[in-house]
Amino acid sequence: MLFCNKEISGPFTIPSGIVTTEISVLERIANEIPEIGILTTKSIGIKSIPGNREPIIAQYDSFSFINAVGLTNKGATYFAKELKKIKIPDNKFLLCSIFGSNEEEFHKIAEKLFEVCDGFELNLSCPHSEKLNIYSSVDFMTRCGIGLCGSCASPSGYRSCVDGPFLKSEISL
Repeated sequence: MLFCNKEISGPFTIPSGIVTTEISVLERIANEIPEIGILTTKSIGIKSIPGNREPIIAQYDSFSFINAVGLTNKGATYFAKELKKIKIPDNKFLLCSIFGSNEEEFHKIAEKLFEVCDGFELNLSCPHSEKLNIYSSVDFMTRCGIGLCGSCASPSGYRSCVDGPFLKSEISL
C-alpha cells in the first residue's frame, strides 16, 4: 500500500493521543502490528507540559464522553532525542502531531523533529493560539511555510498542490 509516496505495511493508523505518549509503546506497535502502517505521535509542543491531573475523562451523557488531557507531553527536544533511539520499520509512516501557539512555534517544533518524522499533522484544534481561533482560519491553514516543505507554493505563497504538504529528507526548512 502506498501512502505519501512511501510503501507502508497496512491501511490502519494509531491516532494522536495517549496511546503514543510513551515512545516505547510507539516502537512496540510499529514492530508488532503489521496492519498499522501509519504511526501518529502524541501531539508535541515546543516545551514540556505536565497536563491535567486525573480524572481526565468524564461521561456527561449516555455514550458521550469528554476529556481534558491538557496536551501532556515532554516537548519537542525530548521527543526528537527519544525517537532517534528507536527502530521504526521502513514500511511505517511516522506522522508527528505538533501544536503551537503561533507560526514561529510550529516552525521551531518542525525543525527539531524534521529528521525523525515522515510527515507532520498540525494540531490546529486546540485553543492555544496568541489570537483566538487563528488556527481555524482557512487563510492560515492554506499558507505554506508553517513547518512544511513549501515546495508546492504558488507565487502568492498559497499551496497549489493536491497531494498535500509531505516532507522529503532532502528538503530543508
